[in-house]
Amino acid sequence: MFSDTIRNLERFWQGPLGREIHKTKLGMWSLIAEYLERMNKWKIDAPVIVVLMLAIAQVAVAQTSTPQPSQTSSDAIHLGPRHPPPQKQQQQQPQPQQPQQHLPQQRQLQQQPSPSQQQQPQQQQQSPPQEQQQKKPQKQARPVHRSNPVPPSVMSFETALQRCQRDPHPRLWWTQHYAVIVLVGGGYYYFDSGYWFPARGYDPNYEAYDYDGPIYTYGNLLPDQVILNVQRALTDLGYFSGVLSGSLSPATRSAISAYQQDNGLVVSGVVDAPLIYSLGLE
Repeated sequence: MFSDTIRNLERFWQGPLGREIHKTKLGMWSLIAEYLERMNKWKIDAPVIVVLMLAIAQVAVAQTSTPQPSQTSSDAIHLGPRHPPPQKQQQQQPQPQQPQQHLPQQRQLQQQPSPSQQQQPQQQQQSPPQEQQQKKPQKQARPVHRSNPVPPSVMSFETALQRCQRDPHPRLWWTQHYAVIVLVGGGYYYFDSGYWFPARGYDPNYEAYDYDGPIYTYGNLLPDQVILNVQRALTDLGYFSGVLSGSLSPATRSAISAYQQDNGLVVSGVVDAPLIYSLGLE
């Protein structure tokens, strides 16, 4: 009978409940098993064994009924300090909304124009009428030279036209009648009583003349030099806008005619004594 009890105990230990009891790591169960073996040897009565079994059962029930700390709770206790509570995290994190509250005030300050900036648009609004008045095209009066009248000793342009030699002559004839003969540009000119005239026939290779009439001179200047000075003076006055070539071109003659008409001179389109004196070149 006692041996059957021992076998039943062995089966108990090998069953699910015995394994669960072993997990609790209670060393007293191994001691009880040794005591049972010794009782078998000592031939203890069955009632004593029953009492012991009841005591063992009560202890087992008490051990199994007590709550054991789970691994998750221990892990939570261990990991608790690593993760601070949400309230602390919110306190430690910087609050980015506070600077944003100041931004609208700064934008309002930036948008508000300063008194100087408010005055500038007013000045700009007042200035357009003045600018429009300045931009209106105004017809500027051309300046006119007012010089002394031509001296009576100066040959008139009508007399100069009468003394102009329009027929060609050989070089010998020209040298016998006129002492001063010069080559200017594409032709020869002779000097007579303050005017330059074309010397036709002096050299057949040089017979290119822009103008074949008399040209008034002053200060011992050659014909092209006198014409160049006239072009410069008319350019300064706004009458001539062509090339300063020293040639009596159609554009130069047109500018001379406009100047003569504006200044009450005889409109001839050529360089005569009244033109030179009126321009102040003499």
